Amino acid sequence: MSDTAEPTKARPIIFSRDAIPAILDGRKTQTRRVIRHAPFRDEIGCAPWCWRRTKRASLRRKTEAELLRAMTPFCPYGAPGGGLWVRETFAVAWTEYEPCREDGQTDLDVPHRVEYRADTGDRHPGGWPDDAGDDADCPRWRPSIYMPRWASRISLTILDVRVQRIHDITEADILAEGCPRSVALADRLAWFRALWDSLNAKRGGGWSANPWVWALECRRVTKETTND
Repeated sequence: MSDTAEPTKARPIIFSRDAIPAILDGRKTQTRRVIRHAPFRDEIGCAPWCWRRTKRASLRRKTEAELLRAMTPFCPYGAPGGGLWVRETFAVAWTEYEPCREDGQTDLDVPHRVEYRADTGDRHPGGWPDDAGDDADCPRWRPSIYMPRWASRISLTILDVRVQRIHDITEADILAEGCPRSVALADRLAWFRALWDSLNAKRGGGWSANPWVWALECRRVTKETTND
């Protein structure tokens, strides 16, 4: 067993199409992700609070608070000061309707551009009409999981990492998760709960399960923040 975390490095993180505009305009500065292996209390020995981060490595502490603090360096998304690059639904579209390829060339060897579905909401990229789906030449949106690093347009710096239950989220956290201020105060928790369930309920991490989560606070990297 080891209590030493891995070195900080830039890592990919997936965001939904609806989250992208909130990140770009600065409304979304927090995100929460379900912890794969939840901490638990097993009443064994003098350090009953346990988290099995892998099959062969675990952490044990006397109290819940001590364990949660000890877990944060092992967050799979990184530690404060680390970098994230955002994956989102995208497409590589040609700048010419019928690009001319030479032998051995791929789509990336001819003039092209990267499009992001969050920007358009179109059914197909490249300005193709909605009814063009049966056309073999019609470009397709690619799932965010397949986005390569070079196609990512958003980079984040991690400012803080916490371990908490999803029910511990505060009103300030909900706003930092991207909730529009136009949503009435009494409705903000319901707004977040619906968002959370849309992303996590089918995988067993819905609001009613009150899962343990990594709570990340991030800042988008821009030319201004790079020069800070």
